[in-house]
Amino acid sequence: MKHGRDNHQNSNHQPAIQHRKYPIVLVTAATIVVIVLCWGLVALRDTTILQLHASLFALLPAAAAVVNGFLLATVIRRKKSIKGAFWFGIFLVTTTIWAIADTLTFMGTSLSAAIFLRSVIMIPALIGMPAVLLFSLIVTGEKEDELVGTWAAVYAASSLLLLVGFISDLIFDHNPLHATKVFWGYDIPLGPLGILYLLWAFTLMVMTAFVVYRHYRQQTKPDQRNQARILAIAFAIPLASAAITQIAIPAMGISILPVGSIATTTMAALVLYGMRRYNLFVIEPTTIASNIVETMAESVIVTNTKFEIEYTNSIAQQTFGLDHNSTDVERFDTRFATEEFAKVRHAILADPKMTSRKKFEDLTVMAKHSKHTASVDISISSVLDNDGNIAGYVFVMADISALKNAYAQLAHEEQQVEQKAIERNEQLFVEHAKLEASIASLPMGFAMLDERNKILELNGVAKHLLKLQGNTTKHLLHAFERLQILKQLEQVQSDYTMVDIAELHFEKNILHVVIAPILSSKSEALGTVILIEDITKQKIAERERNEFIVTASHEMRTPLTVVQGNLANALDPDIAKLGKDVKPLIEQAYSSTGQLAELFKDIMTVSEIDNGSTPHYENKTAFVLSELVADCIQQLRPKADAKKIALSFHSSSEKASIHADPNEVKDILSKLIENAIKYTTKGYVSVTLKQEKHHVIVTIEDSGVGIPQEDRKRLFKKFARLDNRLTREIGGTGLGLYIAQSLAERNHGKVTLEHSSAKGSMFSLELPLE
Repeated sequence: MKHGRDNHQNSNHQPAIQHRKYPIVLVTAATIVVIVLCWGLVALRDTTILQLHASLFALLPAAAAVVNGFLLATVIRRKKSIKGAFWFGIFLVTTTIWAIADTLTFMGTSLSAAIFLRSVIMIPALIGMPAVLLFSLIVTGEKEDELVGTWAAVYAASSLLLLVGFISDLIFDHNPLHATKVFWGYDIPLGPLGILYLLWAFTLMVMTAFVVYRHYRQQTKPDQRNQARILAIAFAIPLASAAITQIAIPAMGISILPVGSIATTTMAALVLYGMRRYNLFVIEPTTIASNIVETMAESVIVTNTKFEIEYTNSIAQQTFGLDHNSTDVERFDTRFATEEFAKVRHAILADPKMTSRKKFEDLTVMAKHSKHTASVDISISSVLDNDGNIAGYVFVMADISALKNAYAQLAHEEQQVEQKAIERNEQLFVEHAKLEASIASLPMGFAMLDERNKILELNGVAKHLLKLQGNTTKHLLHAFERLQILKQLEQVQSDYTMVDIAELHFEKNILHVVIAPILSSKSEALGTVILIEDITKQKIAERERNEFIVTASHEMRTPLTVVQGNLANALDPDIAKLGKDVKPLIEQAYSSTGQLAELFKDIMTVSEIDNGSTPHYENKTAFVLSELVADCIQQLRPKADAKKIALSFHSSSEKASIHADPNEVKDILSKLIENAIKYTTKGYVSVTLKQEKHHVIVTIEDSGVGIPQEDRKRLFKKFARLDNRLTREIGGTGLGLYIAQSLAERNHGKVTLEHSSAKGSMFSLELPLE
């Protein structure tokens, strides 16, 4: 039988055979060729491979080279119809190289050339044998895509052995003194790893023989069995010859005429015979068609004109519960409801010559001896006999049961999604109403803009604070311009970073403004949020509190000075004589008044800093910093000596000059060095000065108790003190580092905690050069 008219309409649409590229193999081959050429040039630098002489032995491998070359040309010409042509071609190339190497071995007169050519024999063993193994796997039915791991592993091992063989004496001994002169040329001995090379090649040969033999045993059809027999014999001859002449006998240390490549002549002749006589390696069109039908996702059933089933593919057998080995006559029409198959009969009767393909959608079929039903789309075409008459029909059916269920499920899910969307919209409406109510009730101004600065939310407090005349974006941006925060707004929108403006004077008010970006989960800008807080009353209260503290401190310092002076006089032996019991009490009182005086001084300094006053601004001048540091060291050395702490100073830049307030810089250094001495019970305090490009840096390092990780974030804040035993014993106000950092900033510098541990801490003061 042959397919009907409708089948011929698509006869030109043949399955395209995709030819894969093998970049790893090609790169490996190219690398090997380069290594061989480079090694050959070095080996033959004192001679040439062209120093040849006539030799009858050379005729045998030369004939093998010609026959193998002819077979290679045939394979290349028919590569589209040969399975695994790429791998078989690699094998033939390497066997041709083998034959040429044997020919030149018999004709050569140079020992260097003999050593080189002997090493070339590794190419067919380590490159050709893996190729023929992969070729045999493909020819015997393995899928090429599933062999990627196999050929990658095999070629990795073979390439490593080949590289070792060419660049060392481990496989073949390259030492000319170890070569033996024989009647046919030179015999080159194996190296220490030669047996490993032989075992690897032999393993590949045995695997290939096993694959081919297994394929031969599995064939049942005469043509396929003849093909497998030719293939087995063709591969067995060179494999057996190589195993004997290249592996077994050399492994025993016996030198024989290396004519193993001649066996490939017989193999090539057998393969050529098999290709012409039995279509060896050729992909049969009927096989392709059968494979395509078997791999189709649709059910294919061929019936005669009585709708009796004659052929089914595996999908149809599963769908309809058919047994392809059964001898019972199965009728295809009995699987349908009578009224549904009536449509099919009517279409065939209306067009008895089947001039066009018939299609039916959504018919229900039932499996044999089962209540299982399926919905299918059917396409019907005719099968013609040799006289052009209709001999049967081809039914191609696509099971759409899953598709129908999917559509029903999709419709159900769409309803659920719609219901959820309605519920979500209602929820969002309520949440938006709550959000608007919350924003409206905020005690601070709130504005939300989109990425184009269009107003999304704006509460009444923001309108009041910004004195807005309207609710448009133009009015808001104009207010931002008067507030002088447009640059900060642009910075936030470009850098996606928050800007916090702690104090901003706007007309009669003092405002605290925060501008922050709104980012998506993918860090994309969605808009901007502006928070505006009126802190006028807070600032007024803070200013009044600071003024009270300053006034109170001034008032208390006068009597405190009198008390401190009187206590000092009392401790002076020239003025007063104190008993042993009274003197310690007076000394303790004197020390406490000193601490109290230092506290009042720090409080007044903090008040001046917080009020923004700069009492020493007029004293800014240029001076050499190392001299000021040395002065601080001199003043604080008695405190260090009293605790037996080594206080040192080292400067790598004696001339570094800065422009700042020397009193404030001295105050900064004094507080940092004094802190280091306070919190160090034993060891050292080291002060170092160094100059960089535009800055000078003073570091104060101690061997004290260190600063816990949890305390470092609030280290430079007011009244920040460490919570440990030494701190409680020493006392202090917790204002020292706050004052030091504030004074440093007033002089365009900064104080930094470089590092801290249980072994000590290091602070640095960085100031700009003059």
